[in-house]
Amino acid sequence: MKKKPRISVIIAGLDKKFKCKKINTALTKDKSKTIIVYKTSPDISFDRSINPYRGSEHGCNYCFARPTHAILGLSSGLNFKTQLFYKPEAAKPFKKESNEKSYTFRTISTGTNTGLHQPPEKTAAYQKCS
Repeated sequence: MKKKPRISVIIAGLDKKFKCKKINTALTKDKSKTIIVYKTSPDISFDRSINPYRGSEHGCNYCFARPTHAILGLSSGLNFKTQLFYKPEAAKPFKKESNEKSYTFRTISTGTNTGLHQPPEKTAAYQKCS
């Protein structure tokens, strides 16, 4: 009687037999006119946040931010991981908004919708402080 072959789990990228296909990430300038997002939820301890990105190259399956891509007419699957929207010069709208007479200073949470830092930052020159 022949032995059945053992089945083993192989993590893609760690085994030289398999080559992972590189998926290119498209970076698009976000057209938001404001940077501070206000929230009214009893479940969280802050009422405002700044998110420098829409989408996440990290692509965690459990990410609660995935449906936000549907608002842009994109899929919450592959598009969420490969089509990132970034907010260059985020400091400019922040200065404008925070200098308004009606603005009240409070804690601002950053990167709550997607990761605060994304892998393309390693090679991109778009993340510059103003």
